[in-house]
Amino acid sequence: MATTVEQVSSKKLADLRVVDLRMQLEQRGLEKTGVKAVLIERLQKALTEEGHDPLEHLFEVSETATPVKGKVATTPSSAKRAKPVTLNEKPKDQSGDGDEEDPEDPPILVEDEPTEENMEVGDEGQLEIEDVEVDDGQEHDDDDEEEEEELTYQEAVSVPSTPSENGDDFKPEDEYKKVTTGARFEKKSPTGTRTLWCEMPEVKNSGVLMRMSSTERKLQEAMFEVITSEASYLKSLDMLVSHFMMSPQFSAEHSTDCVLNRRDKHVLFSNIPAVRDVSENFMSELDETWQKSYVLTNICDLITKHASENFGVYVKYCSNQVYQDRTLEQLMENTEFVDSLQRLEMCPECQGLNMRSFLLLPMQRVTRLPLLIDAIHHRMDPGSEEHTAAMRAHVVLSKIVKDCNEGARRMERLEEMCNIEKQLIFNKVKKLPLISPSRYLVKKGELLRILNDAPSRFSLAKAKASRQSLYFLLFNDMILVTKRKSEDSYSVIDYSMRNALHVEPIDEAEKDVRLPYGVPVGCKNLLALVLLENHEQKHVEMILCCDSPSDRARWIDACTPKNTGNDDEKIYEEWDCPRVQAIHSYTAQQPDELSLEECDVVNVLKKVNDGWFEGERIRDGERGWFPASYTREIQNSHVRAKNLKNRYRLMVASKAFIEGQKRGGKK
Repeated sequence: MATTVEQVSSKKLADLRVVDLRMQLEQRGLEKTGVKAVLIERLQKALTEEGHDPLEHLFEVSETATPVKGKVATTPSSAKRAKPVTLNEKPKDQSGDGDEEDPEDPPILVEDEPTEENMEVGDEGQLEIEDVEVDDGQEHDDDDEEEEEELTYQEAVSVPSTPSENGDDFKPEDEYKKVTTGARFEKKSPTGTRTLWCEMPEVKNSGVLMRMSSTERKLQEAMFEVITSEASYLKSLDMLVSHFMMSPQFSAEHSTDCVLNRRDKHVLFSNIPAVRDVSENFMSELDETWQKSYVLTNICDLITKHASENFGVYVKYCSNQVYQDRTLEQLMENTEFVDSLQRLEMCPECQGLNMRSFLLLPMQRVTRLPLLIDAIHHRMDPGSEEHTAAMRAHVVLSKIVKDCNEGARRMERLEEMCNIEKQLIFNKVKKLPLISPSRYLVKKGELLRILNDAPSRFSLAKAKASRQSLYFLLFNDMILVTKRKSEDSYSVIDYSMRNALHVEPIDEAEKDVRLPYGVPVGCKNLLALVLLENHEQKHVEMILCCDSPSDRARWIDACTPKNTGNDDEKIYEEWDCPRVQAIHSYTAQQPDELSLEECDVVNVLKKVNDGWFEGERIRDGERGWFPASYTREIQNSHVRAKNLKNRYRLMVASKAFIEGQKRGGKK
């Protein structure tokens, strides 16, 4: 029998092994199954309910010293080590109690199996197995122990599972996956920089460096940087989740001293657990790739797969950035929150970084990946399969980055629209539902309106022009005309759809028939803004004065649809475009074409005089080219606005002609 020595030591919660955590939970009559993170969370909650500080409470833990050499283990025939248990294979039933020897199998000398008692998670997230000495009748040098190979992930998950109390098999891979995946790549080189591919022991021992050119080595280093950077990133995400998000100070369900309510916590951390899980799965496959071959080849295909299938979580996280920043800024005004946050940030594991730095990690990571791929494909031969795979990965990642930026911009615009709606007062006009996912502010500002109302017939004063200050809010699809009531309050007096606007500069005010009484002194940079159809379906004409020529040019440019200046091609804005309906089905012949089913409705964004249109199919937002002969134009706001503009031009021309006739008659 082996002789052991029991030692008792004091440990904090973060230093407890899995076996220690289960023992503490068992003493409290609590469930003791699950991965280490779940066990810590469960014990954390129990300590809080007992009135203890989970971060400072000390546990009396008994430790077993190294067994004396010569330990004899009796093993049933069904538990021999000849065939380790794998992921796809359940361990055989070990119903024996281990005290009786099998008559057919004499006692043998073996090393202790890796069990929950001698396997623990180290500070750096690697599996540590307590040293077990075996007396096999031969002498051993101390140096031989150092040559023992490090336990790999595949070996760790091959450990026979231990049945839990409820009869379910406890799966070691559930516990060790998070702490082993990527741990081998987190070590630093002797110079203090990140680990290089050529410095990995597996690469050195394989002799592959002697057979590689300098260019091939650089390519391997570029691909290996994807692995090392992902490992470091995953470790930081684990810190963000376990140290900050799951801390008692930020978890109302774990502590009565929580300084963060559920809503603020949800906004602050958003879907970071999902982001961590995606990174963990990605790192797991990168690790498997490394296990298969130290010469990396299919990294780009792996990135394409995960980016196209799983990286949508980054879009959601980045879209929440506006609310996240605002919530954190508001919380920093709370003294209790600041004190709790500072205590968490002072932890040595944070390495002097604040929580905001950890919250920015997903945004930084998703923008860095395309740069890493760029470094890879520049070292490949153009036209090769590897180069094509790298370009494909770059395209997928670039789209993810674009979607993240658009998501953040969309949420920022929505936030701005909510703030604007709070500032508007609808007294004289019917209230308009302003907030819309597709609506955003294009331009705003104060302009002077020149009034040319005729004087009262009882007035003896000479008729002259006056001015009125108005504040305009131009959105992507409409315009609001308001009067400023205060710094953050505006009264809406009129509004119109953007495609029902007509804007033109006025360079010769003295000759303009719309200014019969001239302009007030100092009013320059004039323009005519016409609401062809306002909220009352009426025609409203306004002469406005801008601060500078550039201000006038910018207002005109913002209100006027873009024009290519090419007679062979017409381009339309999304807010002012014709609409067609398919009268025949059309199957796309080229990648840039749009297939049509009969009755499909399409917004036309570009017309070319050879009979082809480019448009966006309304039912799914797909864009492409299609033959105009397969469609017919239908009535929509663009057609109505086009008719209103033609009507206005005719009115202006008629008015100018009549005024000219009057002047000629007077002469």
